[in-house]
Amino acid sequence: SANTLDDYEEGTFTAVITMGSGTASVSTDFNTLVYTKIGRQVHISGQFRVGSVSSPSDTFQLSLPFAAGNFAGYADIGTGTFRAYEVVIPSGAVSPATSFPPGGGSLMMFQWSRDSAIALNAVATANGYYSIGVTYYT
Repeated sequence: SANTLDDYEEGTFTAVITMGSGTASVSTDFNTLVYTKIGRQVHISGQFRVGSVSSPSDTFQLSLPFAAGNFAGYADIGTGTFRAYEVVIPSGAVSPATSFPPGGGSLMMFQWSRDSAIALNAVATANGYYSIGVTYYT
């Protein structure tokens, strides 16, 4: 609509991570991320640190301040990357990337790209840091 871009908001939100199996929590020392929302576009950035973990595996996900849109394709869901340090990097990983599950939702996934192969899920590592910059659409 004509006034879509008038919907402007910025603020902070507390990072919450979930795992496909096992558990991982965000340290209270580094747990606040910032966002800017303009119309349907949302940009989040900041750094968080993983606190404790217990047998984390499978999908490593981060909460979002607004639910991602329910799109049929992947083209306008979102894109971004993260910088990780003091973490376990999966064998064959090339570069870090974020992804969003099809069908929308309020979580994004951390994955590692690989040459000519499907992505690998990131693994939450105790005391690991993640700096992110992600843009997605509601």
